[in-house]
Amino acid sequence: MSFKTLFFVFVIPFVSVLLAFSLFLCFKCKIKARTKIIGVISDYQVDESRPDNLRHLHDYFKLKNRWIASFTKVCDTKKATFIILPVSPEQVDNFANLVDGIVFAGGQDIDAKYFGQVKHPTTDTDSIKRTEFELSIAKKMIARKKPILGICRGAQILNVANGGDIIQDIPSYIKTDIIHSGEIIEKVRHSINIDKNSLLYKILGKEKIDVNSAHHQAVGKVGDNLKITAKAPDSVNEAIELNNADFFYLGVQWHPEALTTPDDEKILKAFCDAVVNS
Repeated sequence: MSFKTLFFVFVIPFVSVLLAFSLFLCFKCKIKARTKIIGVISDYQVDESRPDNLRHLHDYFKLKNRWIASFTKVCDTKKATFIILPVSPEQVDNFANLVDGIVFAGGQDIDAKYFGQVKHPTTDTDSIKRTEFELSIAKKMIARKKPILGICRGAQILNVANGGDIIQDIPSYIKTDIIHSGEIIEKVRHSINIDKNSLLYKILGKEKIDVNSAHHQAVGKVGDNLKITAKAPDSVNEAIELNNADFFYLGVQWHPEALTTPDDEKILKAFCDAVVNS
């Protein structure tokens, strides 16, 4: 067999296969290296001073800077980028498909009608539009098994989305000396006890920590397939998780994004890592 024949029969096919395999590996690496997207849901504010027929032109979205700044401080921004998700019910499916993880931020109280109760006099309800948007996207993110972190109101949203309810005013229903509600997050603190059989314990490696506190409501009856994984000494529920979850699902009643302790930082980082590795 001549050299020319050998070249065409063996060498060219071998080089072609090698080149194709190299291109495949390169493409695969680029897919793996894609920057993950984490959505943080904004608040939705209605301008009550406007006439009803003009109000929709002046409503607006807002989100305190710390909800993005804290995460970008803790997380590897080369591997995950954060975007603000506007309250847009028409885009729930698009958003659920777009993001790789989601943060349900704090805010005002959830309207009692969403968990079958009469509104308590102390409640200061948020917009119905935001609540319905969050409940809808929460269910879609669970169905897609994408990492979820709920903070303060966000933890309560996760519970209501699964059929649970809310203690509408802690002082009205629970006799306690613990102050749970404070205007300055870093000033009001109390301890919580953590279930050892939980994601939260896995993240922190502790059965007891101190947390900041800025809420007068809390998770009440636990929703379907959920479990309480941390409580305050007065029995107020402080953390909620999904039973036997095979993806990151955590709701906490305090504000880890305030970064008042190293434990707060660990929670944010664990969430980011879960998204990056999903």
